Amino acid sequence: MVGLVSFQIYWINSVIKLSNERFVKDVHDSMNMVINHLERQEALFFTNKKFGNIKSKISEIHKDSLGHIQFNYTIIDSLANNENAQIYVKAGGSDSVSVHKIIGRNYRTEKISRANENADVDAFFWRDKSRRIESKTMLVTGILEEMLTDHRTFRKKLSITSVDSMLHQALNHHGVRLKFQFGVFSPINDSLIFTNTDNTESLTSSDLRASLFPNDIFGDANYLLIHFPEKNTYLFKRIWTSLASSFFLLVIIMGCFAYALFIILKQKKLSEMKNDFINNMTHELKTPMATVSLAAEALGEEEVKNSRPTYDKYLNIIKEENQKLVEQVERVLNIASFEREDFNLNKENLSIHNLIEQSITDFQVQIEQTNGIVVKKLNAANDLVYGDKELLAALIKNLIENSFKFSPDRPEISIETNSKIGGIEIRITDKGIGMAKEIQRKIFDKFYRVSSGNIHNVKGHGLGLSYVKKIMEIHQGIIYVESEKGIGSTFTLKLPLI
Repeated sequence: MVGLVSFQIYWINSVIKLSNERFVKDVHDSMNMVINHLERQEALFFTNKKFGNIKSKISEIHKDSLGHIQFNYTIIDSLANNENAQIYVKAGGSDSVSVHKIIGRNYRTEKISRANENADVDAFFWRDKSRRIESKTMLVTGILEEMLTDHRTFRKKLSITSVDSMLHQALNHHGVRLKFQFGVFSPINDSLIFTNTDNTESLTSSDLRASLFPNDIFGDANYLLIHFPEKNTYLFKRIWTSLASSFFLLVIIMGCFAYALFIILKQKKLSEMKNDFINNMTHELKTPMATVSLAAEALGEEEVKNSRPTYDKYLNIIKEENQKLVEQVERVLNIASFEREDFNLNKENLSIHNLIEQSITDFQVQIEQTNGIVVKKLNAANDLVYGDKELLAALIKNLIENSFKFSPDRPEISIETNSKIGGIEIRITDKGIGMAKEIQRKIFDKFYRVSSGNIHNVKGHGLGLSYVKKIMEIHQGIIYVESEKGIGSTFTLKLPLI
């Protein structure tokens, strides 16, 4: 489980990291595209400045009366000593080609015959090309000198509008369609030369930066900075599908593990409770069985046989203990029947007050032995319910028995009934040891006992209150407890009337 969760977390971190690295790469590529464009733009500026007055053209292509092709190739260079260079080429039939070259006011004609046509034409054009190469070399040299000695301010080289436009185009080209802030930072002045935002703190702390005009030999180093305020939201939108699927899978894995752990712990707890139940049930059965065994042995003695009162006494003990065994076994069997929903109810019209009176009578001996007090407040105007007499009587006896069990000193028990809309309320209150809040949530669970194992300071096997709750449920009633540790408990039952 730990390995699976760790792998999922590692995979999620990898997706986030790769997405961020891809974003950074796209932004740097976009910035480099802008910077390269700015450098080309700077080079074109100086080139246009130097070559702005140079023009060349081929013109006047036509045939003369004899069908010979004639054309003019003109170079006009106002920077080359203000001279106009014009070459006039005339194809003069099958015998010769005439080349006329005019430079300024000088006029020169060279006639090339067919025999030495190739050599003379090549020589002529080579001389012309050499002159032009020399001239352009001087021009390029001049351009480099101007670029190296350029004293324009940075604001004259760039504008916010143009840089903003170029960044938009470059970022869109790389698929980054996101609002951004940018600026040009000067490390020497430790400040922004210009920017399109007031949030300069976030911009200057941005890691997305690139050197402007990195190929400049002279000049200050300046950096193009860019910041994306909504970067995290943008990255999340790009990877939310992967993150959602990973998170969903992670939740499923953890849920399955938690459920499996819950089942294991529940089974372990249930196993412990069953073992506890078996131990206590064994004790509960052994006690009356031992009593019956001793009473039966006593009945075999001559002295007991000859004394009728003593004989009847032991016989009654056997009957009482046998009845206890029958009740214990029936209770367990009833619980099993309730679980399988395989039981038959013998419902009839019953008086709750009569059941309470009968239950108190059954506990009269125990009340006298403990000097206990049972107070009856049978206030309900209508106490008739439709239910199983044996089960409801067992329910009331069970709650009274619990009150005696958990009242270590002199028991003080109050049984009260009140009429409620559509039903009757029965409240059984004692001044016993009470219960803590965490115990109150568990006492109706099957096999649950406050004392466990083989400690029998309080008799029982953990089925009593579970049995009571089940009886209330099959009679469409409810039961709940209110208790405070050291003060006592109140069990409240609500049953519908006929």
